[in-house]
Amino acid sequence: MAVWPCLVNFSVPSKDSPGILAEVINERPGGGRRNTVKERKILGVLFVPHDLQLWIRFVITVQKWGSCTFHCYYGMLQWDGSVNGCNANAVILLQYKGTVIRLIPPLMFVTKRVFASKSGALNVKYDMNDPMAEENHATLIPIERANGRFLFVAAEDDQN
Repeated sequence: MAVWPCLVNFSVPSKDSPGILAEVINERPGGGRRNTVKERKILGVLFVPHDLQLWIRFVITVQKWGSCTFHCYYGMLQWDGSVNGCNANAVILLQYKGTVIRLIPPLMFVTKRVFASKSGALNVKYDMNDPMAEENHATLIPIERANGRFLFVAAEDDQN
């Protein structure tokens, strides 16, 4: 199904004072597809740009897809996508077909911080070193230099 262009206005109201903390208009270009997403109690719509398929094929071939996607976003023009990953290059150097894409040192983890919950699931919330600590700043992916737009959504405590 073809998707028509549209504008969506996102705003964040202030709890403490009248007014808006932040506001942005997201413009969706024409073309692409509109996919309905149904999974258990979740119902939503995913708008897929016409050129996203090529990027998805590339991204899923790389195990570190969160870091890889941030790198792609940082290096490419006018590419919109969804990212679920760390804002640092985590654990290993980012490579594609044996070539290091950007020389950003990996953020390391400490296995002693991993523990099992009562159900036996591993909790890895505390295993990574803090990417915002001064000694780890070199591991951060420079997304502030990206030419695209971002909408950040973060869970309060997802234990990961």
